[in-house]
Amino acid sequence: MDETYLTSIIYFVNLIKDHQKNNKWTFELGRKYDKIIQGEDVRFVTNGEVRYFVERSTGNIYGARSNTTPHLGWYFGNLNRCHLWDWNGFHGVPTNDPDIRPFKTYGPFIHYRLV
Repeated sequence: MDETYLTSIIYFVNLIKDHQKNNKWTFELGRKYDKIIQGEDVRFVTNGEVRYFVERSTGNIYGARSNTTPHLGWYFGNLNRCHLWDWNGFHGVPTNDPDIRPFKTYGPFIHYRLV
């Protein structure tokens, strides 16, 4: 594994921790996707909720369909541009990312795409 990638994952998790001070966050490394987990006891995925998946080959951040499956339609930027998003809410929202456009809505959630 690339040390730069691992540093980026740690930076992303710490960024979410800074934005959501009342929640605990961690990550779990996988073969193709790495899981970003939120929960009280984050030592085990069963005690937490996988909120995001990070594609290891590209650094793209996707939402979670379940604790084991990424939802590739829910795009949340990538590790290089995660600082341009607001992570305070249930899902990230782009604030200063000029390459992201709204794609469609699902209830209160807005899906974004890379332009």
